[in-house]
Amino acid sequence: MGYVKVKARVWCLESGVSKEVSLLADIGAIYTTLPSSFLKELGVKPMDVRKFKLANSRIVEKEVGYGSSFLFVGFSRSL
Repeated sequence: MGYVKVKARVWCLESGVSKEVSLLADIGAIYTTLPSSFLKELGVKPMDVRKFKLANSRIVEKEVGYGSSFLFVGFSRSL
């Protein structure tokens, strides 16, 4: 089984601060997850706490933030 890596530019809509990152793509995911420390550097603030059910059925609570966007700039994949 392979994977897809994408390069993306992520930015905070409020501050305008952006950074380019390499991400592992999950085509079945509903949310994009990034480290909170990275998002705080951009100026994205947590707005809510939500519960998520993981693949192993464990429930975790995580902060969610809004007000960021990203643009894909390239990708690679393994075979």
